[in-house]
Amino acid sequence: MLSIGQSSAMFFGQLGLVVADEVALKQLWSFRGASATLPCFFCRNVCSWSSQLHEHDDSGSLVPLTVSTLDAVVQHTNETLLEAASLLLRRKPALSKTAFTSLEQSVGLTFSPEGALWSNGLFNDMRGGGPLTCTQYDWMHCFLVSGIWNTEAGLLFGALAGTAANCVSFDSWLQSCVWPKSLSSRGVTGKQALKKRTATDSSDVKTSASEGLTLYPLLRLFLMETLEAPDASVAPAVQSYYALSRVLDLLVRLRNHSVDSSELRAAISAHLQRRLLVYGPSAFTPKCHYALHFPSFVDSHGRLVACWTHERKHKEVKRHGNQLANANKSLSFEKSLLSQAVLSQLLHLKEFSAVGGVQLVAPQDASSDIASSIMTFLGEYAQAQVSASLEAMLKHGELCARGDVVLAHSSDEGKFIGMVWFHVSISGAHFTLLAKWHALGRNVFKMLDAPSWVETVNVSRTCVYRVHKDMVHASVAP
Repeated sequence: MLSIGQSSAMFFGQLGLVVADEVALKQLWSFRGASATLPCFFCRNVCSWSSQLHEHDDSGSLVPLTVSTLDAVVQHTNETLLEAASLLLRRKPALSKTAFTSLEQSVGLTFSPEGALWSNGLFNDMRGGGPLTCTQYDWMHCFLVSGIWNTEAGLLFGALAGTAANCVSFDSWLQSCVWPKSLSSRGVTGKQALKKRTATDSSDVKTSASEGLTLYPLLRLFLMETLEAPDASVAPAVQSYYALSRVLDLLVRLRNHSVDSSELRAAISAHLQRRLLVYGPSAFTPKCHYALHFPSFVDSHGRLVACWTHERKHKEVKRHGNQLANANKSLSFEKSLLSQAVLSQLLHLKEFSAVGGVQLVAPQDASSDIASSIMTFLGEYAQAQVSASLEAMLKHGELCARGDVVLAHSSDEGKFIGMVWFHVSISGAHFTLLAKWHALGRNVFKMLDAPSWVETVNVSRTCVYRVHKDMVHASVAP
């Protein structure tokens, strides 16, 4: 029931998509999870590498978790999954506890009679009539929450310990980078993430998901600058990281653009093959296997949905909860936590705007010089109201402010990099004045101060950059 003004309306819907991390899906669908013998919800014959069952399988049907494609994998259907759930329901009364546990292990499910898999009426309200057709692993958790990127970045730093591109050098390099205002104001730059690491530390890089998303292209740029021709002993590790970065590029692109699932599938397989070759099967975590399913999710749903909103909400609660230590057997802890979280939200409330697309933030009447400049550019000399602002929202909802370096494009020049001066609006159209930089190759640019107008809708995104010591050139993160 939805409340609309003074009235209410009944809302009818069908469950179309469930997206969550492995732990949440384990609790929802009762599969045994990443540490189980059969660790994947979608696969029937993939066993954990540590179990070595594939080495002793006379039938030859089992494959290890370390396969880098799904060619030899037998995947569940809604029917086979529900058949396995039904088998547990039927055999539960007749088997001993030990025998039943073995049966659960063999089908990859944990029997939970009150769980969703045993609620037959639920499937009528699901798109496709079953759990598999409406479930996705969350790519944010798979790659950036103790995920594939976190583990590989740590292993890479371990491999680079004796080189000029070690972790300590990267941390120092990182401090010279300049972030867009939208990132620096939210504290998700990751500049402090490596402060306590030593050069020989090969453990997982511990960051928030947003910090990892910011750091992965910067680490790639650092490697490109520092190791133009890496030594043969570290080249495979560097190439594996480049392959991982390519996968993340495609996943990020999927947020606002379409990506061919075959391109994503090839990129994921190429990275997993390199990772396995460089770091061995012990570094091939269940999340590496889960990544193989993302192209199929794109085929089924046309997109990948991720839990970035959940990350922000978790962060808000932890901001208060981590500082409280009330051990009383009462609700005082929960009440104080909720009170502080709600109060913080109330203090930061802003007027809601449902306007999408490009728009100026807090625009003011433009000066006569600015108005004259934009009218001359447009060839319009008639009087028109011109508004100006130092900030604008781009077409995908990203904040773009004065001093930000952006990737933009035009029909005659193609893609280019430039630094934003300000934004204007005239007769419903939006334009950005920026100084284009001259490309020199390998993500290096000569900084120029000659401004020119571009349509704000053609500004694709903001970028992180680093000014070189000569104060003339800059590197821009791809």
